[in-house]
Order: sequence, then C-alpha cells, then structure tokens
Amino acid sequence: MKLLEKYELDKITIHQIAEHASVSRATIYKHFGDKENLYHETFKDIIDESLKDIEKIIDGEGDFESKFREITSLKGNIMKTTSNSYVSMSLGNTGELEGVLSEEQQIKSNEMVKRLFKQGREEGFIGQDISDESILDLLKVIRSGLKILKDERDPIMMDIHRLMAVNDLFINAIKAH
Repeated sequence: MKLLEKYELDKITIHQIAEHASVSRATIYKHFGDKENLYHETFKDIIDESLKDIEKIIDGEGDFESKFREITSLKGNIMKTTSNSYVSMSLGNTGELEGVLSEEQQIKSNEMVKRLFKQGREEGFIGQDISDESILDLLKVIRSGLKILKDERDPIMMDIHRLMAVNDLFINAIKAH
C-alpha cells in the first residue's frame, strides 16, 4: 500500500514490491502469479478491513445520518490514500467493484446496507416510499460520477470537504419530506 500512496500502479515494478516487502520476486510470482493479481488480492483485503470498520459503525451508537457521514468519510480516506490507477483497476466502468468483491463480501455488504437503511426508516429519516433498490441505484450513479472524476484526476477525490458535500446531496435526496 505504501507504494500505491506514492506511485501509479503502472509505474510500480515487481522488483520494487519485492524490495519493499523484503521478499524475493519469485515469492511474489509463486503466491500471486502477476502484479495485477497481487493488487486484486490486496484490494480484497482492504475491502475486508473496510467492511469490518463499516460494520462497527453501523452496529455502534449514533443516528442514521451520522453513521452515513462516518462511512462516507472512511471510504473517502481509503480512496485518498490509493493511486488513481489502483482504484480504476479495481472498479469497473460503472464505478462498482465488478468481480472484486467475493460473494461473501457482497452478501455481507448488502446486509449491512439494508440494516443501515432500516435504521434510517425507523428514525423517519429515509422516506418510506423510497425503496432500497432506488437508494442503491442512486449510490451507483454517485459512485460512477466519482470514478469519472477520479479518472480525470479531479481534485474532488483529494478533497474530503467536497466529497462530504456530495454526501450531503445524497442524504437530502433520500430524506423523508
């Protein structure tokens, strides 16, 4: 991860990775096959850790809005510390984690999102007339737009304040009126 904070994916060599990890290049090839598979596996580990952090937020104290803001901030910080090419490689054309999330991770993620939406409805924050599917569709649109901005190297991805403003727009869109 440290190399990804400094360099774009296509600029990092297996030699640099091996040197940074204090292992041989042969060890990396034996365990991962190639650089792209190594990054996919690393990204899966990042997702696992993120899911654990998000679950702690959802299961913790606080209202829907504060939890959603905390999750958005967490995700923003993850994207801020990774290179554009790393995120682009991990995200598909739609901004989704196509083929990166394992089935287990996808199920866990969906269950957590639904629990959070349920809390939002119970608190009267999310309109009863807005389905989970509609909210998820809106999130997909937002993620797609953020991916495009990241690909264009727009500073929004390095500016947590602008990311939180997008978060506010999302929250206002699902708010019960």
